[in-house]
Formats: sequence, structure tokens, C-alpha cells
Amino acid sequence: MVAIHQQTGALLAYTDRILWWTKVPGQEHPLVQQTSFEGDDGRQWHWQNEIFRDVDEGGKTYDWEAWVCVAEPTPTLWTPAYAARSEKQRRSTRARNSYQARMRGYGTLNAGADQVDPVDIYDRDQWVCKLCHRAMNPSAEWPDPWSATLDHIQPVAESGAHTAENLQAAHWICNIRKGDTWGPGEAQPS
Repeated sequence: MVAIHQQTGALLAYTDRILWWTKVPGQEHPLVQQTSFEGDDGRQWHWQNEIFRDVDEGGKTYDWEAWVCVAEPTPTLWTPAYAARSEKQRRSTRARNSYQARMRGYGTLNAGADQVDPVDIYDRDQWVCKLCHRAMNPSAEWPDPWSATLDHIQPVAESGAHTAENLQAAHWICNIRKGDTWGPGEAQPS
């Protein structure tokens, strides 16, 4: 593969998984391995492998690569669908890890926990706190006392599972007030 940067005339050649860049025409050492060079315009130019990522409705990931010459390095480009899936995975992993850390604090090592996205629980519960039954504001963020949190119906202190069935939406302040007691949604054992 060969690519030529139109503004500077710099050349990129890709052969057998080795990248070769040429400097600007007229400079010595025409074929060297380098990732950046100074153009005739005085700007620093960079050859980089640009990566595009997307995900289809079935969850299959697609990656495309293209070598480009840019004045400023650019990050990996993700489609909105890929970015949304990545954010959902980040939220569910963070919630699971937080639960497992609390379980370790109670002496349970390697506690199983489902990958549950908090936003899925909030949506399921229609953004209504299941403890006070008032609406939750999706734009409120911690440490706002009225921000959304996941409440374990059977408390974590009593080995409550981190599953969609044992989770409910709650304001942070309501969840703090509830503490390690049983909450609405499931009958407390007698």
C-alpha cells in the first residue's frame, strides 16, 4: 500500500507488515522509518494508523484501519453505537466491581455478580425511586443526594445478590437512609 500526503508530498509505504515513511521531497534519506516529519509549511506532520470501530444490532464488532497523514494525532474513532456499547459495559463493570468489593469487605471472596447496567435498572423502574416513590432526575450526578443509585433489595450485608431481580432504582439519600435493611420489592424473611 502506498499513500501520498498532497500538501507535503511525503510518502507512506506499507510492505510485509513494515511501515516506511519518506521525508519531504528534496530531503536526504528518502526511505526511512519515521512517524513524523516537518513539512515545507513548518508544521509537524504525523503518519498514523486511524482506526474506526462500529457495532451492529447483534453486537458484532467491526474495525477498519486506514493510514493517514495528520497535523495532530487523532484518537480511535468510534461510531455512536460502538461508543454507547462501550459506555454500557463500563457502567455495568463498575457496578459489579463495586458490589464485589463490598462483599470482600464482608469476608466473601470471589462473589459472583451479574453484569447489570444501572441505566437498564433505572429505565425498568421508570426513573422512580422505589424507596420514596418520587421521580429521579437523570441529570443529577453524585454527590447530589437526589442522584440515582442501585439499591440491593436483599442487602449486600445479608449476601444479597447483584442481579437485576435484586436491584432497584433509588435516590442516593434514600439508599443511605435504608442502610442494610430490607427494602420494598421483596418480602423480608421471618
